[in-house]
Amino acid sequence: MGQIKKTLVCYSTTTILNSAWIKNKLSRDFDIECFDPTVDYDPAIHIMVTERYNQNQWHVPFLQRGFKIIVEYFWDSFKDEVPIVQDQQLHIRSRDWCWIHSHLMNRHHNYDYQPAQSLSPDKFFLLLMNMKRDTRDRLFDQVGPYLGDSLYSYRDRDITIAGDDPSPGNLIMQTYSNTSWYNTTNFSLVAETLPQPGKERLFVTEKTLKPIELSHPFIVYGNQGTLPYLHGLGFETFDHIIDESYDSEPHLQARLVAIDTVLKTLYQEFKQGKILFGDAESCRRIQHNYHRFHDSAAVDQLWQQQIVDVILEFVDG
Repeated sequence: MGQIKKTLVCYSTTTILNSAWIKNKLSRDFDIECFDPTVDYDPAIHIMVTERYNQNQWHVPFLQRGFKIIVEYFWDSFKDEVPIVQDQQLHIRSRDWCWIHSHLMNRHHNYDYQPAQSLSPDKFFLLLMNMKRDTRDRLFDQVGPYLGDSLYSYRDRDITIAGDDPSPGNLIMQTYSNTSWYNTTNFSLVAETLPQPGKERLFVTEKTLKPIELSHPFIVYGNQGTLPYLHGLGFETFDHIIDESYDSEPHLQARLVAIDTVLKTLYQEFKQGKILFGDAESCRRIQHNYHRFHDSAAVDQLWQQQIVDVILEFVDG
């Protein structure tokens, strides 16, 4: 007799493991359903799934009754942290979650972002920012001299771009893209979520992956070590064109100044009418990154290793 298929019980439809594009991938190994307080759950079959930020502690009575609990940390997965099991709870993180999630969501919705590269982009850079943060304020002030020639948003300051997503707050917005923005700008200046000093934490999100996905060169104001992390995933950056030592600066202000030094050089070339990153090697790297992002076999392998195998080991252990 075969092993009984376990059921993951998610608190609601907003639980990430219950989203359509993730649920579809999990269905081979698990049944998935939403929590129903009228159901008499069985700890031999049912695994309760909650989120790191769920405040109502709905899962605690099940923990006290001997159920296994999965606590999901996907959206705050620092790269130096790994899944841990403690007191019948799997605290699950996925080191490469943002690539996995963006790829699977695009595949589920049949998104095919491949903007035709303009022969003459008329804007300097593309800068997209949402929530107000001190680090973003400092970046915004630093790049002020270039904004008149650039395309930019800062939604918490009520600065938007025509064609922006009209429904802030939904999950799709995290991967929403207007391809015309990338077609009319020379490169992306990425404002990552949590730039911090030193190498204590590395946090890379969909913000850095968007230009990769949309065939765009990029500069990242993020954590020290972001570019080596991308190299480790098989992506290529643009050290043949710009000085990428900014990424190794341990201090935030020094990192920002180093980025501005790169921008000054690029801006001079832009004002002289040069198409930035238009050389053959840049084009090769851009296309390589696009195809790497959409490499289903590579993403499926990460999915299996970082999520499915981890959950199976926990529930069957």
